[in-house]
Amino acid sequence: MGDILCKKCENLIGKWDKYAQELLVGDKYIDTISKVEVQSTRTKLKFVENFNYNLLKLFFMSVLWRSHIARNHFFVENKIREFEVKKAQFFQQVNLGEEWETKLRTMLLLENPGTEDDFSVLLFKYTGKESYIHLPPIRGKDPYNEANLYRFMSAGYHWFIKVDKRPFHNRMRSLILKPDQLLYFVEQEYKKTSDFQNLLQWVNSLPEDH
Repeated sequence: MGDILCKKCENLIGKWDKYAQELLVGDKYIDTISKVEVQSTRTKLKFVENFNYNLLKLFFMSVLWRSHIARNHFFVENKIREFEVKKAQFFQQVNLGEEWETKLRTMLLLENPGTEDDFSVLLFKYTGKESYIHLPPIRGKDPYNEANLYRFMSAGYHWFIKVDKRPFHNRMRSLILKPDQLLYFVEQEYKKTSDFQNLLQWVNSLPEDH
């Protein structure tokens, strides 16, 4: 994005990208908890005991902002089984609107990650070689209170980031990124998720090679 971002933005984002990659992709800081109870939520989780909330939160916020400003610049054109996939904007669903884009950009420039309720992040970890794909971000809603959010999937991770004044519902809020608790995320085998099944169904619906 060198031709889109200013030098100050590039320097800030580079610092956050480096921290997130070292913390999450290498897995060396990550431990496993089995059936840990977190505010009445019993499930298999992973956690990071010591992490920098500011740097990690700003990374996720910067991914959202970059996706917004890139929606008219980046395209994907590909063929699968000789079936031509139409040229499409990879980030086309990410449209924050003027109010939220201005707020997000200002917070990033001030290096202000806000509280856990500002652009809240809920993180999942997928396992299996099938999980290491990069899919377009999708706009959606919190299923409990209809708060607006965006879903991202990249490098074996799947995360939601909220763009709404309403907080996540308590069922989800107990696991969001917070400055005063461990970094929790749910671990799932990607092949067993509905996301993988939907992707597989779409690929299998394409015409066979001739």
